[in-house]
Amino acid sequence: MISTNKIKDQISTVLEQANFKGSFLAANREGIIYTGSYGLANAELNVRNTTSTKFRIGSLTKQFTALSILQLVENNYLTVNDTLDRFIPEYPSGKEITIHQLLSHSSGIYNFSNRSDIMEWYKSSMTIKETIDSFQHQPTSFNPGEKYEYSNSNYVLLTYIIEQVSGLSYEVYLQNNIFNVLGMNDTGYDNESEIIINRATGYYYKDEILNNAPYINMSIPQGAGGLYSTIEDLYKWDRALYCDNLLGEKIRADFFTPKIESYAYGWMVQYFGNMKVLFHTGGIHGFSSFICRFPEEQVCVIALNNYSQDISGIAVQVSQMILR
Repeated sequence: MISTNKIKDQISTVLEQANFKGSFLAANREGIIYTGSYGLANAELNVRNTTSTKFRIGSLTKQFTALSILQLVENNYLTVNDTLDRFIPEYPSGKEITIHQLLSHSSGIYNFSNRSDIMEWYKSSMTIKETIDSFQHQPTSFNPGEKYEYSNSNYVLLTYIIEQVSGLSYEVYLQNNIFNVLGMNDTGYDNESEIIINRATGYYYKDEILNNAPYINMSIPQGAGGLYSTIEDLYKWDRALYCDNLLGEKIRADFFTPKIESYAYGWMVQYFGNMKVLFHTGGIHGFSSFICRFPEEQVCVIALNNYSQDISGIAVQVSQMILR
């Protein structure tokens, strides 16, 4: 068994060699074994990243959206077999598309992120209904349930369903039913007009020169990618998924069960040797995020980055070190 101090040193070496910029956490069943922060949260003001820095987490948001839907299922407000027309009667093919298919990316609904004018469109302020209107008349890629195809539109629709069924905004629903329950006090829906203490700025490199990330109006991503968080809050999320604080055991098992092509509900599920791993990546202008969980070993690795780096390989390398 490698000592904790040696693992810490090895993780530091990996992150430094990769020129990692952001915050990183690794944990095993005993608890956190490493946290570290690198680079600048704001390059213009020379403010460094810390473990309290709040990063946009992109598609890691989908885990929270999926769990919210399953909470509503558990409380008998809906079922995963309900069809979309129950919530949006005018939606084309709404009678054929189920909540299960939205959760598992098997609906065939056009991904609004594939628009040819997406970078300009992202600058617009949109209500959730306007975002839905922008893609609902696009032809589906395949018959609902036929196969897997990742689409952010699915999770915007799930956001709308959460709001319709609960009578709360998506932001308030998550705050009341997840963040407050777990003490995730540094997590929320990102709104650029609000003052959010310790919020990171997103960057990218072009020709080795650091640039501010392109603007995205955060009214658009919704439950597909609109949250910010910290490594420490996401660790609270990881640990909560081993108990019944948010979901009962039976429905929690469904949360992690792969449906089509290894995708469960907001998680990819694969095997690392003979060890089951749940993971998801996130990317939104200037930010990258990654979480992977080995539930049988209770190992978790979380990486949040504000320099548009590909960080999944770093996290996998660290996971290998911990699991040795």
